[in-house]
Amino acid sequence: MPSKAIPDGIKEIVRGITGESFEINTEKLESDEQKAIEELRKQSKSLSKLVYAHEFRVQEVLGSSYSTSFTPHSERIIGGTSPKYSGGDISELVLKVEALDSPVPIKEILFSGNSPLLSGNIIRAKIPAYLEKKLELFYDSDMPELKAYVPRPFNQREKAIEIQILGENNKVIRTDRSTDCDSFLGKNQSAMAGL
Repeated sequence: MPSKAIPDGIKEIVRGITGESFEINTEKLESDEQKAIEELRKQSKSLSKLVYAHEFRVQEVLGSSYSTSFTPHSERIIGGTSPKYSGGDISELVLKVEALDSPVPIKEILFSGNSPLLSGNIIRAKIPAYLEKKLELFYDSDMPELKAYVPRPFNQREKAIEIQILGENNKVIRTDRSTDCDSFLGKNQSAMAGL
């Protein structure tokens, strides 16, 4: 990537503010940026590789449903009452759980959807555990930021994208998927957007 010079207009603004001349080692900035991109590339994984399955015993189940509404931007009225339109219903489960297969700190699982879970059921939950890291780029105006997904430790409260109810001999007797499951388990998940 060729070095880009700092525009004279920026140099003049800084000289006007500080009273000093302004010189930046653009080769060092470009080199530092390339190192940061390479480090992010090494850490990043596709979303599907950041979804982990763990088994739990369900202790409590709270199922909730609620209505949603929306107002299009084009119909918002300032100083008056904007129209509202029904956005449909949303169902959500909150599960108090005890981990069975590994020492994870998860005590509560949120699930966007329905499932006929009961207290005492054994489940296998697929849980995404990632951080989204963004890197703003100075040298590439066509791609001003990179986005990458990197692993993170589990929290006490996590969101599941799939729940399997297990029966005898850990046989799956039912599978429920959340509304956003495909965005995590889809085949076309790239590790870094833009790379």
